[in-house]
Amino acid sequence: MKHPRYTLIFLLASASLLLISCTDKPHIKAVLDKAEEVMETEDPAVVRTMLNSINTEELNTRRLKARYALLYSQVLDKNYIDLTSDSIISPAVRYYRHHGSAEDKLKTLYYLGTIKKNAGDNEGAMRCYIEAERYVPRNENLLMSGRLYSAKKALNYNLLLFDGALHDAIKAAEYFKSANDYYRHSKELINAANISLILRDTINSQKYLDSLHNLIPYMSESSKGQYYGIRLDAVHEDSTKLLSSILYEYLSQISHDDIDWLSVAQAYFYINQPDSALVAARLYAERNIHHSNEQRYNLTMAMIYQTLKNYKLANDYWNLYTDLEFKKTFAIIHDDTKYTEERLRAQLKHTQLLLLLMLSSITIAAICLIAASLIKRNKKRIKQTKSANLSLAKRNMALEDAKLNLQEKNASLQNEYNKLLSELINSSTDNEVLRKQVEEGMSTFHKLIAYYISHKNISKSVETELNHIIENKEQLLSGLMSYTSTMYPEFSKYLKEHDLSEQEIDICNLYVLGLLGKEIGNYLNLSRHYIISSDIRKKLGLTEHDTNIGIYLRQLRDRLR
Repeated sequence: MKHPRYTLIFLLASASLLLISCTDKPHIKAVLDKAEEVMETEDPAVVRTMLNSINTEELNTRRLKARYALLYSQVLDKNYIDLTSDSIISPAVRYYRHHGSAEDKLKTLYYLGTIKKNAGDNEGAMRCYIEAERYVPRNENLLMSGRLYSAKKALNYNLLLFDGALHDAIKAAEYFKSANDYYRHSKELINAANISLILRDTINSQKYLDSLHNLIPYMSESSKGQYYGIRLDAVHEDSTKLLSSILYEYLSQISHDDIDWLSVAQAYFYINQPDSALVAARLYAERNIHHSNEQRYNLTMAMIYQTLKNYKLANDYWNLYTDLEFKKTFAIIHDDTKYTEERLRAQLKHTQLLLLLMLSSITIAAICLIAASLIKRNKKRIKQTKSANLSLAKRNMALEDAKLNLQEKNASLQNEYNKLLSELINSSTDNEVLRKQVEEGMSTFHKLIAYYISHKNISKSVETELNHIIENKEQLLSGLMSYTSTMYPEFSKYLKEHDLSEQEIDICNLYVLGLLGKEIGNYLNLSRHYIISSDIRKKLGLTEHDTNIGIYLRQLRDRLR
């Protein structure tokens, strides 16, 4: 070689360039470090400007691209820019699937779930949140864990899965408190109190409200308004003095713009001031352009106009309320059906893959068997020319037998596949039948309540329809049993595994409906229902001092779903 010195310099320069291209660039890393450091404290617009200052063409490694994508998705969310496409965050999703810390993985799945929720993919969002939950125990960013549970809570709440929403609200509150974020801690406790009211758990609702009393200094004006609104809703409608006291405190402590005028309207209604209730409801409508699509608003207006003896308007608002209830119920049933169909398709795909693998294994085994037979036949032909024809005939018979065995196995596998496919199709059909039964039941319920609110009694036609359902106890209990075993198979399995009799399981299903023990005893004509309920508690491992059996069974059902 004529110029070894120049060659050496060239090789060193090439190696240096290669090393630089495979490592993070210090000036970009410094900007990303600073952006991550001030993400929670600085104005989000300033952080976005910092990230925009980076020339994305200089992101020369997968790690840099992933970190930039995650931070940019985070700052867009903080700037209230709702993404509906995963194009920005996708480098982070690909990289942190196999690399990075528990915090990196949790953040990526959280923001990916938020994007899916913005796009209307609630199931995809929930899958991301549940997968992110696996990293919570190893995640040191307590604020991020709180946000994850807060997002899960909102999704469960929108799907009317209130037990799950309550669990997530409490977890979010705990993590925010551990992160010393008492503003968000108080917001989640307000949510927990509100959801407890929806579940008719007044004891826990009051417990959360008592805890919130000391957190008022940390609340925003909007949160204070929600807090007082829930305090009003938590008071029994007959406690007019207490309602008046809280109402006065609410109106004097909170600015008009942050008052929940609908809760105020309901309070005025219960203390027998329908005119003031109507004024408050109209104030709520002025501040909420979507008020006509809210069930709570339409129900309140129906009650107010009923008291004011304007039956036409009362009936109009009640019809709006029942229409919204039907649409919500149908949408939730549709979502459940969609989720079930997707699970069935996944099971079918898994079964097809399994069958394909089995058939491939059998085919390979057959090829190996044929090859081995051919090799052996050739060896024997060389050794024994005279007995070659006889040996060949025997091997042909063996191959024929093997072929028959393979055909039988293939037929057996095909039968198994057809059986599984039939079961999956039947399962999907059962879900459709169940959905129609739910719709029919809801229709009867709506007609009954609508007529009752409008006329304070029940028409003969509606009473006949309701009695037909209720009096046919055997059919009602059988329907409940079929509904529970289809929609909540693990719950039904759990009850059977704890040696509950068929009668005891029927009673558990009535508890889940919301009936009390005495009501169940009267309905089933059981003079010893207290003893049966006690036996059920023992079999389920509950003592007399544990939670209400109805609440326990509903929480157990949703947990095992």
